[in-house]
Amino acid sequence: MLSIIYQYVLFLGLLLALLYYILPKKEAPQTYHFVITTLLAVVLIVETYGYTLNVKGQYNLWVYNLFNPLLMGGFLLYFYLILHGTLVKKFVISAIILVISVGLISNLFIDIQTNFNASSFLLGYAACLIFAVYFFYELFAEESLIELHLLSYTPFWMTSFMLFYFAGTLIYFISVNYLFTLSMEVALRLFLINQIMGMTLYLAIGLAFHAPWLKKPRKRDEDLGLGLPKDIFKSKEDQKA
Repeated sequence: MLSIIYQYVLFLGLLLALLYYILPKKEAPQTYHFVITTLLAVVLIVETYGYTLNVKGQYNLWVYNLFNPLLMGGFLLYFYLILHGTLVKKFVISAIILVISVGLISNLFIDIQTNFNASSFLLGYAACLIFAVYFFYELFAEESLIELHLLSYTPFWMTSFMLFYFAGTLIYFISVNYLFTLSMEVALRLFLINQIMGMTLYLAIGLAFHAPWLKKPRKRDEDLGLGLPKDIFKSKEDQKA
């Protein structure tokens, strides 16, 4: 039952994201908007396909084992687009290559139909968690914090819920294989909690598209399309250059 609700919530999150492109808006769509919208659409397709296989009594782990490295690559691409330091962007690119390569290659050494590739999930989730934390470091380390309209800044909301999701589910994936051998009942209960956290994440992401309506951008910031000062996220290295 929860799996069906999960798909409906995913669809709702995607619908909210798509409405952003149709309804009047206070800012022009940025590249990260398109990346996140694509991720929501692909996640919905994969989850629906995985659920269909499960209903038919067929293995569906292979779907998630193959899809996860690409999903994590998509989330990391989002962080590449919203982070502003030159050096951290290079780290994100390296992380994208590493996560996708390790995830896909490690699948060659297990039976992806019956075994859950937890190491692939761990690497991807850990990388996303690190860059989510760095986003807030970059955000709050700037002296011009008072200039930010955080409540109307879409990446603030998206990254906040990503941080909550990746931090919570990372603990689950660390012990998932052990839990299934220890107690199937406990493992399934934690899986349900993981699904609830996933629903919260994707619904919040869809709502975050409309965050600019929470506060009117200042006149001198309107040319940015984000309600933010142009140089607020420049790293100290970039400013010196």
